[in-house]
Amino acid sequence: MRLNGVKSKRKQQGFGLYDLLFWLGVSAGLLLAVLMLLRSVNNSKAGYTEAQNYNRMIADARAKYAQQGSFTGVNAASLINLGIVPETMVQGTNIVSGWNTPVTVAATNLYGTVGDGIEFTFTVPRDQCADFVTNAAGSTARVRVGGTVVKDTPNGVNTIDVGALATQCDARAAGNVVVALAQGR
Repeated sequence: MRLNGVKSKRKQQGFGLYDLLFWLGVSAGLLLAVLMLLRSVNNSKAGYTEAQNYNRMIADARAKYAQQGSFTGVNAASLINLGIVPETMVQGTNIVSGWNTPVTVAATNLYGTVGDGIEFTFTVPRDQCADFVTNAAGSTARVRVGGTVVKDTPNGVNTIDVGALATQCDARAAGNVVVALAQGR
């Protein structure tokens, strides 16, 4: 059928605007899913990496301070000077975690004698708290999360109280939580 010499029905050629928008939407959705998965993997990796750094530091500190018989006088600068802190965590005389938060170090009374333990205090994103604590707890005698003791080997609690850990870490909440890890000589 012709109107003024023009065909009224045309054959569609190629993609139309709606087809293009549909495929752009599908592609954007897939890209978003991949980015969320990568973020989740990176978060778990960060908690694991920080726990491994802590485990190495605690083992090296225990070995270096063994001759002294106590951790009296230990601090961030002394651990850095002894080569105990990984270079990636050193900023001048300060220790900084992979989350770019400060890490403090001090002697503590763990088993009843002044300076018989060393305590590292990390500020950890809540969504990585549980992974960090569970990966670091194996080489730790006492773990405090948000001020609550979740493992206390000196007092006979050799495993993590998962309920208390869940309450204190609360991955759904925003912000950071303070995690203190202590180990003895």
